[in-house]
Amino acid sequence: MALNPKQQAAVEYLDGPLLVLAGPGTGKTQLLSKKVEYILEHTDTDPSMILCITFTEAGAKNMKERLRSMIGQVADQIDIMTFHSFGQKILNQYNLFANHPQRIFSNPIEEVLQVKIISELQSALPNSYLIKTERNPKTLLKSFQKIRLSKLSTNDLRQIAKQNILDMGTLNQTLYPVLQNLPEKTSGKNAFSKLAETVYLPMLEKLGELKTNSPIIGQIYPLADILYEQLYSLIEEQEKADRPSVKSINAFIKKYFSKDQTGKYKFSATSNNQRLLELAELTENYQKYLAEHGLYDFNDMIEVPINYLEQDIDFRRKIAQNYLYIMVDEYQDTNPSQTKLLELIADEQESPAVMAVGDDDQSIFEFQGARASSLIHFKNHFNAKVIVLTDNYRSTAEILQFSRE
Repeated sequence: MALNPKQQAAVEYLDGPLLVLAGPGTGKTQLLSKKVEYILEHTDTDPSMILCITFTEAGAKNMKERLRSMIGQVADQIDIMTFHSFGQKILNQYNLFANHPQRIFSNPIEEVLQVKIISELQSALPNSYLIKTERNPKTLLKSFQKIRLSKLSTNDLRQIAKQNILDMGTLNQTLYPVLQNLPEKTSGKNAFSKLAETVYLPMLEKLGELKTNSPIIGQIYPLADILYEQLYSLIEEQEKADRPSVKSINAFIKKYFSKDQTGKYKFSATSNNQRLLELAELTENYQKYLAEHGLYDFNDMIEVPINYLEQDIDFRRKIAQNYLYIMVDEYQDTNPSQTKLLELIADEQESPAVMAVGDDDQSIFEFQGARASSLIHFKNHFNAKVIVLTDNYRSTAEILQFSRE
């Protein structure tokens, strides 16, 4: 099938970073394959210096077969793999590169063993710990995975939890007088306008005074900033509605605040931060256990290569020199760890020939209000050229603005 002009432009662009916004059914796999074919036909690039990353083994297999049909057996010389397979390759190469013995990463431990280890570590915690009473270790395992994928260290978690505890005290004191005006029940067609005057807008004003616009760490913002943005959006939504309702805003308030024994509204999630402090400790114990027993889990196949690349500049440059062209499919699904792995390699070149392809059904990674669109981050980090493949592409206004700059 012939490429349309925008697809052709994406295939032929080799001068630097490129972000391709491709909606469903726009032939993304064909685009990647055609670009590989174009590179081999119009440059002197060795096939082994092309890296294509997909998100599933099936996707990698399909792309390899498509390329074989286009360019023959030379397709077998191209690295077409998942992020985890790429991480495994880096681990294997580092074992050959390093001048001292490394841990052997051959097979990650299964979830059953992970849960068993976590359960043992959990039982060894002090009786006063909240997470000691959690009955399902799988819940803790999911928390571990979320923490690691967020690229937050255990010290980061402690800093966030301690700041949250301080902020909650300030929020309780500042918002209590306003929240006392929130009635138990609301009804009537003018309920929104009345509560907007007595509760919603005064609360928004108080939050605006506390709002810092400065993250605690990374992309993690203080509670006041998060509450302000959410409340602002809810109020704006109802002000534009034909029949404004108090339901969503009242639910928002009661999600975060509840009455204590004296009838005062206070932040209701105070225990979450104690749990976060305990999770930081349990996470450290888990990682220490794996290291001491020569074990690793699926996340280590990304995290350990990142550590090697960060700590060993010569090794990072060696890996970067192996790849002149890098292409990543379904980039909207990348998490911060996968993004970091890619950036460590691509950033070794001044204007890397790295292409990300993603669609507008974005998976937004969230951690305490941190929302980082992988596509927007790619555009900003690499100052990438943007090509939108479909005329009616339903992208965010922010992305479309990038494409016009």
